[in-house]
Order: sequence, then structure tokens, then C-alpha cells
Amino acid sequence: MADPVLVAAAASQLRLIQEDSADEAPPSRQQRLNEVLRQHLDNVLPQDRRAFLEQLQDQFPTWEENAIATDPQPAAAPPSDEPLALAQQLLDSLRSAGDADRKEVAELLRAAGIAAAAGPKAELPEQLLGAIRQSLGLAPTDAIDIAHVTEVVRLLIDFAAELDPLVWRNWRAMSPRANFPRLRLRDVLRSFVKGQREVTALADIANLRMLIAPLINALTQVPRFLCQRHLAKFDPAAIEAAVEATGISSLQRATGKVPGMCWKKYIELAPDLDRAAFEKAFNDVVDELVPNRPELKSTVRE
Repeated sequence: MADPVLVAAAASQLRLIQEDSADEAPPSRQQRLNEVLRQHLDNVLPQDRRAFLEQLQDQFPTWEENAIATDPQPAAAPPSDEPLALAQQLLDSLRSAGDADRKEVAELLRAAGIAAAAGPKAELPEQLLGAIRQSLGLAPTDAIDIAHVTEVVRLLIDFAAELDPLVWRNWRAMSPRANFPRLRLRDVLRSFVKGQREVTALADIANLRMLIAPLINALTQVPRFLCQRHLAKFDPAAIEAAVEATGISSLQRATGKVPGMCWKKYIELAPDLDRAAFEKAFNDVVDELVPNRPELKSTVRE
């Protein structure tokens, strides 16, 4: 027996639709009624749907539109014998099936040649698994997804290969002692993974890492060093101190010539505010903050 509360709720909503759609065309009204009916059927267990529909039909003994059928699927089209429709019906039924049933269906499909046979499970070498666990701090029992590892490796290769020329090009623009790799990192990696042990892939990656870290660290220190070493001399107090160091007579003070002398000193220093001079000062600071590592020369040329 169906739940009387559900039956009453469905009947009430159907009556509202009947009243609200009285002026609509019969097909439109029928469609609205069917939609409401399907919504309520979704809340009823499959084995109780026939009883639910029968009890609901009792609420509408003279319904001329015959909107409610005794079939559990009142508005559904006749089952199709098309392969695609049958396959969709199978998938719909498997959504609520247990693992054993799903496995059995899969085996039947493979036996019939419809589904591809299950291939051997892809596994990573233990050496690689150990390296990944060590680098990421994974426990021996933690699962490792091969597809995700593949995607991470691809992204890291692209990241390093695209970053490498950008870093070296900017480093060379800032430092007169800069070196740069002989070959593109992507080409070096391609040769290395093909088994050519003599290529410099590992050293090139290490050099790139050793250059990126101090360059990024320098970004936070450059403003302070640049201000102290290049811009501090333009401070009014610094200019006045520089003028004082040249000697100011009592007469010059008395006649108010000190401001003019300070302005003259500023004009003398002004060329250092030129763009080229400022860029040189900036690059000099960066060059000093990035240590010259001898190992950078092992795989690079001047």
C-alpha cells in the first residue's frame, strides 16, 4: 500500500495544475500534469508505484483527460529496441546495481566482444615510486595515482622548459658576468629521457634552480639597497651635508647663499637620475645580490 500522505500531496498539486491550466491547450496541460506526476513517482519505491497510482486515480474518478494511467511509467514511450536505447537502459539499471552485478555484466560484454578486454594494470617502477614518496613525504601505504603523476610530470616539464630561457635572458640583461645554457632545456631533457646519459639535463635543471632562488630573493632586497646606495645622496639632508663638506664661509651663510649651493650640488648629481643610470644601478644591485656560483659555468657558455 502506498503512503497516504504522498498520495494526498500528489492529488492536491494535480488539482492545482488542473485549475491553473484550464485555459491552456490540452497538450500543454497534459504535459504539466505528467511532469508533476513524474516528480511524485520519483519519491515512491518501485514496488509501491502501481498501488500509488491506483490510490491516486481514486481521487479523480471522472478525470476526462485520463492524465493518470495505471502503468508505473504513465507518460513513457514504448521501450525501444534500438541498440543505443537498450544500452542506455542497461546503464541506467547498473547505476543502482551492486559491484558484483556490475562486474558480471562487464565480463559478459567482454566475452561477447562488445567491451575491450581489461589490460594489465599500469604500474610505476619501485625506484620511481620511492623517489616520489620521498620527495612528497608520502607514507609507504599511501596510494599513488599514475594518471595524476603523468599529468604532474608533463606540467613540470612545460613549466621548466618555458621558464628556463626567460630566466637566463633576464639574468644576462642584468649581469655582465651572466652565462646561459648551450641548448634549450626541452631539447636537453628530450635527449636525456631517451637514454643519453652524457647530456647535461640534471646539471641544467640544478643551475636553473640555483639561479631562480636568489633572483626571487633579490626582488625583496633591491629597493632597500637601491635607496641606500643610489637614491640616498639626493636626500636634502645628504645634499646639505655634501655642501657643508666643501666648506661654507660665514659670509656665505650670512648672505643666504647656502640654498643656492645646495641646488647647484643637486644639479651636479642629477645625471645619476637618468633612466640609463638608474637601470645600471638597479642591475648592479641585483648582480651583487645574486652570488656568482662556480657550478653555473659547468654547462653554460659566455
